[in-house]
Amino acid sequence: MGLFSALVLAFSFNHVAQSKYALVDIFISLFLSIAFYFSTVMLMNKKNFLRAYVLGGVFSALAFAVKYNFPVFVPILAAHSLSVWRQVGEKKWFFFLNWWRKEIILLPFVSLVLFAIVNPYLLINPTNYFWQLKTILTSSWNFPYGAKDLDNIPNIVWYFNYMAKVGFYYPFFVFVLGGIAVALIRYRLQAILLLSYPVVQLILLEIYTPRTDRYPVWWLPMLTIFAGL
Repeated sequence: MGLFSALVLAFSFNHVAQSKYALVDIFISLFLSIAFYFSTVMLMNKKNFLRAYVLGGVFSALAFAVKYNFPVFVPILAAHSLSVWRQVGEKKWFFFLNWWRKEIILLPFVSLVLFAIVNPYLLINPTNYFWQLKTILTSSWNFPYGAKDLDNIPNIVWYFNYMAKVGFYYPFFVFVLGGIAVALIRYRLQAILLLSYPVVQLILLEIYTPRTDRYPVWWLPMLTIFAGL
């Protein structure tokens, strides 16, 4: 499974091109993939539970520091939520009561400390830093809903077609779609975790942001795992 998924990713034109150009998006993909690993550990392994929270928060913060993108925290929050959901069993009404655990309170602390370390300007001039951060985060609101560019095609449709043609090529993309179907039946919680970031990011890209061929590289490693199923 792992070798075939790695083979698919190795032949992904988008992933190879972004790696060659060394744009910031490929580093988001790197740190986000590592954060996904620790998110999976959170979901499946009870022994290294606390360590996974800390390291998941560290690499999520690194992914955010590369390029401000709040959905990078979705995987670790999804893993926490799914873990709590599984542990409460049939008593689903305890979900919200059990959600607020010490581990989830530790997560933002770890992320903020790491983010401040790699962004020292935050400590040097916090007022100007947050003003610039606000400008960056609100810039996408200047675009009309859907940001369909000139062809009037919804962004989700455009990205779906781009992943089929350029991200994976059609034969490999069929493996990805088939793997998603199999995973949702046999490994539901893990499948939901892997799909959490791509789904949230695609929704946000549909609503607020003009399209670009760099963004799919963020979620290509997650979808590639499905191809190995």
